[in-house]
Amino acid sequence: MKISRVEIKSSIDTLSKHRHFSNEEAAGVLVVFPGGNSSCDAPIIQFIETGLFNDGFDILEISYNGLVKPGGENVVDNICNEINKAFEEVVDGKYDKVFVLSRSFGNVISTKLRIEYNKVFDSQVYLAPIPDSVDSIIELGGLVISGTKDSYISMKELERLKNLNNVELKLIEKANHSLENDDSIELTIDFAKDVVMSSLMEFQKKY
Repeated sequence: MKISRVEIKSSIDTLSKHRHFSNEEAAGVLVVFPGGNSSCDAPIIQFIETGLFNDGFDILEISYNGLVKPGGENVVDNICNEINKAFEEVVDGKYDKVFVLSRSFGNVISTKLRIEYNKVFDSQVYLAPIPDSVDSIIELGGLVISGTKDSYISMKELERLKNLNNVELKLIEKANHSLENDDSIELTIDFAKDVVMSSLMEFQKKY
């Protein structure tokens, strides 16, 4: 396994640093978009990454650090523009299969990148989406995993994702926005197993 830093100079003269894990002969790449204030180190994300890496996929972990000025305008547009540079260097035209795992705010960024920058993803799993990403998810399709106790999105918004031909919605009872349970470590472990296995099975459909 080779681990490298993908460093891209941003428009505000900072370096955005993304991690790239590569196999010698990759079957494809999994691009991971974390939540807005989090990294890709969450256990659920790490387990999914490990499953794909063991199946021969490279991993690209996106980071939003240093991409925009605090309090600046057009934050989402600017982040997408900067991340597109990383895609052009690492992903575009280099892999037969491109899978995406996105979480929370990462769902907004990844779907905007697909739509406005014409990125072609073979499969996408959306973890804990927020309302700003629902319209794009309906347009693009994929597997959505959310919790019934997620305070960031209403059941009314999640209902919009039901009974669609291109969207599969998986609701985890008593799971919060982190896809964990506030009161039970046993339930949290069960949730993690469910999310990881469901995500891997969704990607494996496209191998």
